[in-house]
Amino acid sequence: MKFLIIFCLCFFILVKSLLVFSQDTINLINGKQIAPRSIHEEQNSTLLRYDIEVRGKLKQKAVDLLDVYSISFANLPNKQVYQQDSALGYILSIPQMEHYILGERAAMKYYKTPWVTAGGFALGAVDTYFFGFWGLLTPVVYGIGVGIVDTKIKAPDNIKSAYSNDNNFINGYKTIATQKKVKNAILGSFAGAMAFIIADEIIIAVKK
Repeated sequence: MKFLIIFCLCFFILVKSLLVFSQDTINLINGKQIAPRSIHEEQNSTLLRYDIEVRGKLKQKAVDLLDVYSISFANLPNKQVYQQDSALGYILSIPQMEHYILGERAAMKYYKTPWVTAGGFALGAVDTYFFGFWGLLTPVVYGIGVGIVDTKIKAPDNIKSAYSNDNNFINGYKTIATQKKVKNAILGSFAGAMAFIIADEIIIAVKK
């Protein structure tokens, strides 16, 4: 009986692992990937519908086909969705867009901004202390300033050397990296401002 239980458990883990590794993938132009349970392609539709598990429940969602680069099927040939079309603003060829997306994914994985966030937190708190309400403008100003500064490629040496002269990869990387910098700068400085306001209110309340 014990052997049977162990066998069933191992079989369940094996099947689940195979399902994970053989899952279809929707590759988006923004570098993100969706791993749905199933994909529903509809003729003459501008949307790609798919089923995905959310908090243990299966839900159907949809993504605009204009935002999809390709679909990687587990048991079928991959499907190329993106096509070069200057009328739609898609000026890159398929290989160029592929490298652009590789750059986006590299930035998602390797580009970190701890000092930008920490600097924003400190700046938000200090500016709110000195300028009061006007200090709440710091997140916007700091975010703009951080976004203007040129972004350096942060990735393993083999990746940097392989794509050092690939403008499409670099542009894709910098697009995502800049978005991360600006977002974290704004969130960090806003959090700093809010932290100071809350701390100030607590101190005032204690002194009463």
